[in-house]
Amino acid sequence: MFGVSISGEPHSITFLRTSLGAMFYGLFFTFAIGLVRPHLFVTGLTVVIGFMTAIVVWRFYGLAIGGITDTNLSELRNEGLFLLFFISGWVSYPRSSSEAIPE
Repeated sequence: MFGVSISGEPHSITFLRTSLGAMFYGLFFTFAIGLVRPHLFVTGLTVVIGFMTAIVVWRFYGLAIGGITDTNLSELRNEGLFLLFFISGWVSYPRSSSEAIPE
């Protein structure tokens, strides 16, 4: 049976720390590099938006399969707001004319 249970066993806790923790640290460092190097800002933001979109889609899938709970709705609200925040930053970021697609 595949799945994650938080039973307090060392392997389940390590799995959560390494897989989920690594993903969020990776997102943090990707966005931090984009903040430090302005020419990589849009690229870093695009990566974060891609991951956040996948997280929100999987949250909806979890709601459809596992049912709606207060905890799931709270997490979906937080993740959805962060996704909208990052999308609004991506859309409103000023781009120079050299970044435009030539016609």
